[in-house]
Amino acid sequence: MLTKGISVYHFYFFMMKKLIIILLLLPFLAYSQITGSCDFIPTPNMLDASKYSTTLRSDFSTDDPIVFNVYYHLINPSDGINPDGITEDHILASIAQLNINFNQYNIFYKYRGYRTIDDDVLYYDTDHSQYFDLLNLETDYADSINVMIIPTYVAAGGALFQEQYVKMPAWNFANILIGNTTITHEFGHLAGLMHPFRGTSASSETIFNDVCPPILDVTYSNEYLITPGTYTSASENVTRDANSSYFNAAVTGDMVIDTPAQFYHATYNFCKNLTTGEITYISHPDIIDNSGTDEPYIDVDIQNFMAYGYMGKIHFTNGQGVRMRETILDPTNTEFTPRMTVVSALYEPYKNYLGAGDIVISIEDLGNGFLLVCRNIVNLDYFQPGFDYDFYLDANSDPFDSFTAGYDVPIFNNTYQIGTKIYQLDDSSIVFTSGVCARGQICVEEAIGSGKVLTFTNYNNPNYTEQTLDSIQASDPNLIQQLENNKYHHIEKTSIKGNKVEETIYKTDN
Repeated sequence: MLTKGISVYHFYFFMMKKLIIILLLLPFLAYSQITGSCDFIPTPNMLDASKYSTTLRSDFSTDDPIVFNVYYHLINPSDGINPDGITEDHILASIAQLNINFNQYNIFYKYRGYRTIDDDVLYYDTDHSQYFDLLNLETDYADSINVMIIPTYVAAGGALFQEQYVKMPAWNFANILIGNTTITHEFGHLAGLMHPFRGTSASSETIFNDVCPPILDVTYSNEYLITPGTYTSASENVTRDANSSYFNAAVTGDMVIDTPAQFYHATYNFCKNLTTGEITYISHPDIIDNSGTDEPYIDVDIQNFMAYGYMGKIHFTNGQGVRMRETILDPTNTEFTPRMTVVSALYEPYKNYLGAGDIVISIEDLGNGFLLVCRNIVNLDYFQPGFDYDFYLDANSDPFDSFTAGYDVPIFNNTYQIGTKIYQLDDSSIVFTSGVCARGQICVEEAIGSGKVLTFTNYNNPNYTEQTLDSIQASDPNLIQQLENNKYHHIEKTSIKGNKVEETIYKTDN
């Protein structure tokens, strides 16, 4: 159970709220699927080729944006300490990655927050298939796609299409900041994509050696090349000539016509050019399709997000983009609509903090062991990362700040209004969100932690004695009475947060 402590605040402020809403118009080295396999079962609709087009296109900019809510559940041991050090930074990085990889198809994801579940029973439960039912996600979080961050010792992630639910081991999240793309793979499943090697499995045929070829003077690494394996040829034929009698890309494999045919674990076999970073698939002349034409697998897409393998996953195909949108917009797939939200939600901060700022206005010794520290009021808006942003104070001025799509979280003190432009949505419109016009200050008590007294015989005499005070001495209400008479005393008291109050007195013998 998560427990939070709340300080007692003394509020001395006058606030005037102004609600101003102006709607002008509404990559990497990745370690995806290193161990185990992806837990995903295609639905009957996915396997019905008649429901999908085979038309390819590269421009999705005129399609209506589709926006989903996403909520996260982080499972920890009962002590609340995540062994993999997962924080909200990792979760926000995953939201950024999803938007960076899906936005070109006008598919977007709105971060709705996360919760921690500190429970040894759940954390050490070996039957992780029960997570969905145990946590009542379908009942309590039915308006969002739910991501369960489960213990690292669970080897593989997985996705449930009907429930729009993803489970991912914590190590995937721990590596998101250095390029792990497993969450993109699983969200591809949620949008209707299958593995490109669907329908294939291992056999007794050894297909290649654990060697990377030398090419001129360029060094290749076989660090990620698997040991000799045994695999079968795939049911999907290599040809992409739609007029060929051997063309079956629309009805076999992943049933997307612009993903090259491949077989199970083919994407583990590659070499990386250490000079250019280029990744080369290692084909073998004896590994052929089932067409009877001895067609070898030479164009396996080892960097597709839906493939298996160790190397960098960097793209979907346009055909996969079409398939995702057709799946989401298919009215017989009723899983999607309850989890969608409006486009304007992407312009809204995912979090707001209204409270004390960093500017200290005054400090008062309350005489009871506490300092009353008063600060300015701030209204901090936090915007989710992953977009190309411009931020404006008004519609007629240049932006005061800009961000490129990445993992940095834009945070601003919004005391009036902030205009936001998201280039992935509309590069010509600025949407203004409400701010808070706040006057006055917020004051909070801080315990005194230490202090000191400098004692002078003559205030202009640089010679003095110094007494260091601990928290009890500095908090003593009779401190002044205990000081020497007929001398000057410079008294400093410092709170446990480093704020300091000072005064100089002359103590008489009266």
